[in-house]
Amino acid sequence: MSSIVDIATLITAIAGLATAVVALWNVKELRLMRAVTSKPSLIATDLEFVVKCERPNDADFGPGDEIPAIRVINFGNGPAIHCEAKWTIPDEDLVELLRSYDPHDQFKIGFEKSPFAEERCLRLYWNHFVTRQISERINPIIPSATGESVAIKIPPYYLEAFHLYVRLAVDARPEKKTYFPVRPFPSAKLTINLRDLADQPQTVSYQVSINYNHNATHQIKEHCTYACTLRVADELRLNNET
Repeated sequence: MSSIVDIATLITAIAGLATAVVALWNVKELRLMRAVTSKPSLIATDLEFVVKCERPNDADFGPGDEIPAIRVINFGNGPAIHCEAKWTIPDEDLVELLRSYDPHDQFKIGFEKSPFAEERCLRLYWNHFVTRQISERINPIIPSATGESVAIKIPPYYLEAFHLYVRLAVDARPEKKTYFPVRPFPSAKLTINLRDLADQPQTVSYQVSINYNHNATHQIKEHCTYACTLRVADELRLNNET
């Protein structure tokens, strides 16, 4: 009799264990489903733009002073919230490159101390407090089935440095639109920290490069106007490729 009771107890215990395993599996599946349905997926797109060098000491990017920006599309199932963009820019490389194209020190390019604040100030066309420009809070990025993008601002000093680079390395030459090699403009890194609806943190990083496009410039008839490209590559994909 006791053996029958023991067997019944064992069967009951096994059934209870199986029920617990199934319940645990269901909980994991529900968590995974919730994560998938609330997870954003940000994709950044490239951009073609122009640099105009007609106006002295001014960063002009074409009709209506359209400023190049990083365009991000959320192809995920949930919004990206509590977003913050942070930039990593090789400032010293930037200054060294620009000064190499300004041998007579016409623009006084470099870091200097400002009488208005205890911060690093970079002299280009204008003075820039660079620390204030490398991070920015971003509004929630809503999923878009139509490919509608959200603009993320590029630090003004980085854009102005590129404009000055085109002016010095290309526009200042007498041959202008004739092909000649130019040193590449330093790339930057953009990191976006965000959270999904489940309050799970996520970080997306991109390599951002801005380049002068000599071939496309030949298609432009306007005087002192140069074609340029903004390339944005997902760092995770770049690391997998290498």
